[in-house]
Amino acid sequence: MNIAIVGATGNVGRKIIEVLEKKNFPITELYLLASSKSEGKKINFKDKELAVIDLEKFDFSKVKIAFFAAGSAIAEKWANLAAEKTIVIDNSKFFRKDPDVPLIVPEVNSKDLVNVKNKNIIANANCSVIPLVVALKPLHDLYNVKRIVVSTYQSVSGAGKAPMDELLSQTKEYFDNKNLESKYFTKQIAFNIIPHIDSFLDNGYTKEEQKTTDEVKKILDKKIKITSTCVRIPVLVSHSISVNIEFNKKYNLEEIKNELINFSNRSLKRGKKVKIMYNTDLLLTTLSENADFHYREKEKLFEIEHELLTEEQRIILKRKMQNYSNKEIADEIGCSKGSLKNKFRQIIKLLREANADE
Repeated sequence: MNIAIVGATGNVGRKIIEVLEKKNFPITELYLLASSKSEGKKINFKDKELAVIDLEKFDFSKVKIAFFAAGSAIAEKWANLAAEKTIVIDNSKFFRKDPDVPLIVPEVNSKDLVNVKNKNIIANANCSVIPLVVALKPLHDLYNVKRIVVSTYQSVSGAGKAPMDELLSQTKEYFDNKNLESKYFTKQIAFNIIPHIDSFLDNGYTKEEQKTTDEVKKILDKKIKITSTCVRIPVLVSHSISVNIEFNKKYNLEEIKNELINFSNRSLKRGKKVKIMYNTDLLLTTLSENADFHYREKEKLFEIEHELLTEEQRIILKRKMQNYSNKEIADEIGCSKGSLKNKFRQIIKLLREANADE
C-alpha cells in the first residue's frame, strides 16, 4: 500500500512516521510531503533516507491513503483536492464539525467509517477528546451518560514545536535570572499554569473547551450535557484529564472498574477475533430472545476466539447457549440479575460490532 504524509517535517508528521514504522504498517511506497522550503530534506524510515517532496508538485493518485498533519490552513486548501484521488485522514480541526465527514476514534465509533464515502475524508479527534471518549464509551453503553464535567491539563506539545522550544528556553532563562518573554502563550509558561487554551467565545468558553463539547457529542451522543475547562501546563508531552460523570441509570462501582479494564483489553486486541460460520444475526437473535435452541446447534452458528471476550463473558455466553436461567448464571458469576442483563447486552453489542468489522 502506498501512503503519503502531508506535513512530514512537523511534530505530528514525524510521530506518524514513527508509529507506521513501529507498527510495521504494510507500506509499499511512503511519500513525505511538506512545503517547498523543506523539499529535498532527508527523513529516515526503516533504515532508508526518504527525500521530502513539495506538496504542490505531488499527484495524490499515487497513494491509497494520505495523512494530513499540517494544520487547518493546509487541510482547507489541499484535503478536498487530495480526496478526489485518495482517502484523506486529517489530523487538524478543520473537518471535525463537518456533518458529512466522520469524526473517528476507532475503539469507539469505527462503524461511522461507512460515511467516509461522502467526501473521502476522515477527521481525527482532538488530542484530549480521544482518551476521554475511549473511557466514556463502555460506561455510556452500560449506564447511559447524562452529564460530564471535564477538566483537561494539556502539555505544550499540543501547541506545536515552537511553543515546546519556548518552554525549554524559558526554563533555562528562569534559572539564569533573565527576563522571560512569552511569544506563543498569553503568560509565562515555565513554572506556571495558564487556565485557558485558545481564544474565548461569546458563551464564555474557549475554542478548545468548545471543541471538547462538540466532538464528544458527535462521536458518542449528542444528548450528553458537557461543561469543560482546558488548562495549559508546563510539561513538554502528555495530557491529563479529570472527569466527573452523572449517569441516567443506577451504577455499580465495581462493574465500572471491571468494564474499563475489559474494554481496554478488548481495544488492544481488536482484529479478526470472530469467525463467522453461518448466520450471525440468527445467533444473536436466538440468544437475545432466549429461543429454545440446543447448545450444539448454537455452537455451529458461531465460533468465538478467546481474544474477543473476557473469561466472564465467555461463561455468560456459553450458559445462555445452554439455556441456563438468568438466576443460575447470575449466581455462578456472582452478580445481580439486573447486572447480568447489562453484561449480556454488552456481549451482544460486541459480537455485532465484531461481525460488522469482519
